[in-house]
Amino acid sequence: MGQIVLITGASRTSVYAATKHAVEGFSEGLRWEVKPFGIDVCIVEPGIHRTPMFFENQRQGEGVSSESPYVRLTRALDRLVVSNVTKAPPPDAVARAIVRLLEARSPSFRTIVGRDAQLLLGLRRSVPDRVLAAGLHGLLAAARSPVLDRLARPAAR
Repeated sequence: MGQIVLITGASRTSVYAATKHAVEGFSEGLRWEVKPFGIDVCIVEPGIHRTPMFFENQRQGEGVSSESPYVRLTRALDRLVVSNVTKAPPPDAVARAIVRLLEARSPSFRTIVGRDAQLLLGLRRSVPDRVLAAGLHGLLAAARSPVLDRLARPAAR
């Protein structure tokens, strides 16, 4: 009879991740509550797509005090996100996935959109948590290196 589509995403900070996990948990509970009324609940998990959100929020690290213990981590995350979002596809695939879910007679509960999201899901399913965490920490450590800090230039808007 109807569908409800909610969008989750990859985490950037603990607060953001918490909100996305809350949306996912809410979606799972809602799915069982409204199914008897002919309503399907679906979640869309997109990877990074080139949207205005990333460009509007890209310099969050600049607002962090140089005295903060988070300054290097925040700037490293900014650097990684900005470098990846400039290469990311436009959000058209996400829109098409949502339309397919809304038009489907029996839509899937979970839809993963984007190569990066599919890769991360595959890694989470097949690589032990400690190994995956070590790889992600290594990526952040490289982005936080003093050499990169000196070479970093503000991104053109």
